[in-house]
Amino acid sequence: MQNVEETYPLDISVVIPVYQEEGSVQELASRLIEVLDRTGRSFEILFVDDGSSDDTLRILRAASAKDDRIKIVSFRRNFGQTAALAAGFDYARGGIVVTLDGDLQNDPEDIPRLVEKVEEEEPMAAPVPSIVAPSKIFSSGKIGKGQMDVLDDDFFDL
Repeated sequence: MQNVEETYPLDISVVIPVYQEEGSVQELASRLIEVLDRTGRSFEILFVDDGSSDDTLRILRAASAKDDRIKIVSFRRNFGQTAALAAGFDYARGGIVVTLDGDLQNDPEDIPRLVEKVEEEEPMAAPVPSIVAPSKIFSSGKIGKGQMDVLDDDFFDL
């Protein structure tokens, strides 16, 4: 049986589906890094671009180039929030997965409290990650092979 560190190489994954969010993703990424750095935990921020036609993807690529903890999955067309979250969950490497909206409606400052609450309720020994959604619960969707690009060398080519 694998131990927790082998199963989840990171403590926290933040999964953020985005679509046409050029006006908010840079600020969101900066705020998340600031908050998550203060926790002293290992983390990744996984943006899932749901086929945006604005500058969302360009802005995310620039942010990822500056900080390798920012990961990007990019859909070639719009599949919707449920599919974007499912893809984010597939690539998340954290023992705790936090979902946020890309429009700054969820406060990144809430993440440390959410993580503490999850750890009080479920010690990190489970074979599946704990998923924390501050505003909603989502079901998973299916995406056809070849319909998304993973824009990070750490991930598989699809």
